[in-house]
Amino acid sequence: MAVVNIAVGGTTGSAPGHTHTRYGELRIKVDMSVSNLAAGNVLRVINIPLGLLPLGIGVKVTTADSVAAATADIGLYKVADDTAVDEDGLINELAIGVLNTASYAAPAAANQITEAMYVGIAQGAGGEGALNDDAVIEIVIPVIDLTFPTEVE
Repeated sequence: MAVVNIAVGGTTGSAPGHTHTRYGELRIKVDMSVSNLAAGNVLRVINIPLGLLPLGIGVKVTTADSVAAATADIGLYKVADDTAVDEDGLINELAIGVLNTASYAAPAAANQITEAMYVGIAQGAGGEGALNDDAVIEIVIPVIDLTFPTEVE
């Protein structure tokens, strides 16, 4: 498996852009036509540093894939070695061949993040043999920052 990294967010520290609050969100707009993934590859899209607790995931397919049956799996992977924690645990078989909006609660695996992880997109069972499709997907993950501040007030 090869990993193509277009991830936003660092692998250490707190939620980006949220210095005075313990809540935030990680988001990205993914244009699958520029990823050019071969079958079996994973597209790394959002880094989740140790200390952030994902509350769920929201996705919106804003441009449908040209193959109506195309699907994608969205899951969690370890930053250290790219192994899957739960390759379809966030969303299993997201229909990317149609305009689509979906939201899900975070799975149990996301509630036990003990090291830096990332959200990855892999080919689902439907549609084409690779994810070099023409779908555009927006992803948002609300998070709580559970790291201790440098100074407790």
